[in-house]
Amino acid sequence: MCEESYEDVTHMLFDCPKAGNVWLSCSLVDKVNSVMHNNNTVAEIIFALLQELPKEKAEQVAKNLWSLWKSRNLRIWQNTSETTQTITARARQVLADWREANSRKMAAGAAGVIADLTADNSLQIAGGQRVLSSVGQWAKPQYGRLKCNIDAAFSEHLNRVGVGLCIRDSVGNFIKAKTLWTNPICAPDLGEALGLLQAIHWVHELQLSNVDFKMDAKKVVDYFNKGSNDVSEFGVIVDECRRCCNVYFENSKVEL
Repeated sequence: MCEESYEDVTHMLFDCPKAGNVWLSCSLVDKVNSVMHNNNTVAEIIFALLQELPKEKAEQVAKNLWSLWKSRNLRIWQNTSETTQTITARARQVLADWREANSRKMAAGAAGVIADLTADNSLQIAGGQRVLSSVGQWAKPQYGRLKCNIDAAFSEHLNRVGVGLCIRDSVGNFIKAKTLWTNPICAPDLGEALGLLQAIHWVHELQLSNVDFKMDAKKVVDYFNKGSNDVSEFGVIVDECRRCCNVYFENSKVEL
């Protein structure tokens, strides 16, 4: 980003003048410099910051690191140069969104309004908001295969759907992960189906073929494995998921 020095991770996140301006903008530059003086590797610097700072500042550190890394990737892959203001504004917005999502979740739990598990393994709470259940634990795929976990979240406030994807191998080692947003918000089953379709295309782009897919949307999984002749938008999307799986992969399955 500065074109003044050999780039390693420490330079990109802390030593680069643009990175320094990011830390200066949130009044953390002195703490960063102090920690860098007493630690050698980037991992030591990051963990020292997270351990020594109060919770709110540690959260800010994490979002700054993410935003700097994203800016670096935009420069490399899309030839897009961002200002310090853009990098810090994105970090603040992501942090604000994250805090709001967690405050809503805590408020719902504290109010004791969680009701029964719905048919698609989500929880229905007051006001019609849905939160995902934590039923079951992650199960390893067969030896030699990979598993892609898919999860969707729905924000009425932001009018968008978020999808998280994570691939791990047969012993649980992390392989790849991805998050993405789409808008406007849609029906939960439709959003989960779109998440599955996006996961299938992403795995294909990674040139992986020995992948199974796991999600907690029962309606999507049931229709993928047994359903047919649903001419609704939901049915068309899941039919496309099934078609792509048959074309792209060998013996891949979608399961709860």
